[in-house]
Amino acid sequence: MSEPTTHPPAPGRTSDGARARVRRGAQAFLAALVPGATPAGSGGIWANAWPFPAVVVSAFLISWGAECAQFLVSQGMALAILAWLQALP
Repeated sequence: MSEPTTHPPAPGRTSDGARARVRRGAQAFLAALVPGATPAGSGGIWANAWPFPAVVVSAFLISWGAECAQFLVSQGMALAILAWLQALP
């Protein structure tokens, strides 16, 4: 008797592993494009949507603090502190 041989898949046919990789890649691409399109177990839309308003609110607070600091220190010093704070992260 001869040993069984494995044949490569026919042209145009993909294996189950390739399909799974393509499916995972498509899900990751869709999750990057549409924040709420992730599966239910990954946190949903709120896990992806909260950073944007947080960044906008923090930018307003930092600029408001710089405007208020102009009354206590010179305008140049307030702008220098504002630039330092924005470059800090």
